[in-house]
Amino acid sequence: MQDLQDLKKAFYQVQPLYEVLFPKALTNKRKYFLSLIDAEAIEYLNYVHRQVNESINANAKKYHVHMALTRPLNEKLRETAQANQEQEYSPDQYDPKFGVLPTNTSTADGAYILFYLKHQLVRLYLEIQDSYPEQLKEEPLTEDDIYLTYFNHIAPNPSHISEAVQIKIASPSNPRITPQSIKSLKHLLVTTRMLQKAFLLIIP
Repeated sequence: MQDLQDLKKAFYQVQPLYEVLFPKALTNKRKYFLSLIDAEAIEYLNYVHRQVNESINANAKKYHVHMALTRPLNEKLRETAQANQEQEYSPDQYDPKFGVLPTNTSTADGAYILFYLKHQLVRLYLEIQDSYPEQLKEEPLTEDDIYLTYFNHIAPNPSHISEAVQIKIASPSNPRITPQSIKSLKHLLVTTRMLQKAFLLIIP
């Protein structure tokens, strides 16, 4: 696992609509993967916004929005659901509000990382569809709809997704906060390979 300081930095180029609320990461492993997931999510959103904004017409905009929701996000949501089912993770393995945490820190870290990824992917889905309501080819999904479609349960109550606070947006005139260029979707989301790498590190 890389050092936390060596992770690439990513900054929003468009004000986000939502953010994920989640328990504080208390171990280095959790901090590392939380930062990694956040960076990938930000870069993916920047990419989608850029693709849509640079589209030559309305049909092209609809195409990019549709592809973002039905290809990468759909695949990663299903991969995450499958991984969670295989590992049998649950919130009571990492969240102290459910009582005493398990003594197996690897299990607790694994559950924390996978559930954070789960909620971040749901947030990305909501972010993209709600940013471009006029470009949707199908009816938008509610938060409950997304959780039911991919994870067979309604959204947690209270929700882990809330309205985002106002932030400083990156601009080309400030090179210190300009994210690295993105060449393909392969670099945008937490990939299957990255998930496998995570599980190799967090599963004993």
